[in-house]
Amino acid sequence: MPTATLKPVEDRPWIVQSYSGESLKLFMASIVQDSIASCIDKARVAIVCSACFDVMPESTSQLLFDAACRVKRQRRSPKAAQYVGHLDYLCATADLYEIEYSSLARKCVDDPMILEDLLVEIEEDCGWLRNFLSSHTASFPPVLSLKARDILVGIGEKLSAKLLRSALLCQGIDSKLIYIEDIEAFTNTHKPESDSWLSIFSRELHRRLDACHPSLPILTGFLWSSAVPRSADATQAGTISVLAPLALNARELQIWGTGEALRTADSRRGSASRVIETLSVSEAIELARHGHPCLDHDMLYYLTENDIVISLKCIDPPLPADKVKTTVVRPRQEYAKFDADLLTEYLVPSVKTIDRRPTALVVKDSAVMMTVSVPQLPGNSGAPAYHATRMSMLLMDVMQILHRHRAPFELMNTSADSLSIVFEKKEGGRKIDFDRLADDLADVGILMVQFGMSIITLVGDQLRSSSVGITGRVVSTLAHAGVKVSMISPAAGSSMSFVVSAKELDTAVKLIHQTVFRKVVQLKPTAPLVIKKSKRSRPPPSP
Repeated sequence: MPTATLKPVEDRPWIVQSYSGESLKLFMASIVQDSIASCIDKARVAIVCSACFDVMPESTSQLLFDAACRVKRQRRSPKAAQYVGHLDYLCATADLYEIEYSSLARKCVDDPMILEDLLVEIEEDCGWLRNFLSSHTASFPPVLSLKARDILVGIGEKLSAKLLRSALLCQGIDSKLIYIEDIEAFTNTHKPESDSWLSIFSRELHRRLDACHPSLPILTGFLWSSAVPRSADATQAGTISVLAPLALNARELQIWGTGEALRTADSRRGSASRVIETLSVSEAIELARHGHPCLDHDMLYYLTENDIVISLKCIDPPLPADKVKTTVVRPRQEYAKFDADLLTEYLVPSVKTIDRRPTALVVKDSAVMMTVSVPQLPGNSGAPAYHATRMSMLLMDVMQILHRHRAPFELMNTSADSLSIVFEKKEGGRKIDFDRLADDLADVGILMVQFGMSIITLVGDQLRSSSVGITGRVVSTLAHAGVKVSMISPAAGSSMSFVVSAKELDTAVKLIHQTVFRKVVQLKPTAPLVIKKSKRSRPPPSP
């Protein structure tokens, strides 16, 4: 079939597009025909894909992790029949990849020849995965290593990339897979002592993407070098999405997903929430720190420091590229100019509108609040100096206990005679043993533990100048509705937090959004004082 080639675009900037697995699974046609096709005529485009499928209630990758750990444990067990059963379960779970991607391929690829070639590749990759799991499970530790997790998840990402390549080819757009592990192998064998590993890797990645023209490059594969900074839970696609814009000196990173555009609040709780069009770097980092699922702290730091724009685009529902709901995170230098213009508006008396609203609201559903009070001792307990010493000792003891338990906390607040700490109660990952922690804290003071709490965090650069008014509005609004605020963490930077009961969370979010996220405040310029003479004739002075 005839293949359309891309026009020369050597003088155009690079744009990296990263697609979530959910968006590829649900809106493949819209991605190929609108998101990609409308962009390749304006810029050079590189694409990164995440794994497509989830098997409810757990992801396919998580099922593979669990099955591998079961096989590891059962190899040490004398019950051979139980071990064989778990090994069969492991292979059957690996078969889900082949079933799911083959089904999606038949749905998204119309050309019979292209579909046949794709199905052969899916069968080969899933066969390799099945052999890997069967032969290497004995080397797995009880908790899978980062490299083992990368292999399991990376296969899904590779299959997604091959699926997108076939869908593009059906539309006459030629594309080429660029494997990151090949670039890593080249970098390891050609690295001079005078240059850094990342510099060699970036230049080689840039060279291969340039040589890919006129085909559209799709980046995939594995990257395990210790020279690449990455968090333990970062996927290969997430790491590539950070490295590719840096290597290409790209103008923009576009993150496409079914709910990627940021809103002022969760639409499930705040029905009146709206899309945030522009976000500063400090606001984005604060949202990532408070656990917003669409933002990654490392990505924000590296890309914005290099003046790369990050655009979060929502593809649900599918719309033309120019009408897609988008949130833009401005680089530091660009947003500094924006802030300067905004400051000028504050100082000019003729400006009639100033937006004093926070930018977004983030919620952590499950939290535990512990309050430790200073025990009252006889003697000099009423002396201020003695009381301050007791509070200092309490704070020191509490911090030592938290360090010993390795218990990270979300919020901390102090009063005249007590210290309140709020922890997030996570479902996955490393969990805090709250029973043992409570026993140790009870030894240093009077302890009160409150389970079933939630954290509501307001984020926005405007909080630095107007947090007093916002705090009063939030507290008074919740008080009128009968919602108790158990703790307030004031705005030290771009955020402020409130702790409420989880049962009253939805009510609190709706009330806060209706009260605080309202329209801009109308400011009237102060007119100069003018004294006018009365027109009435004064009586003549008395003789």
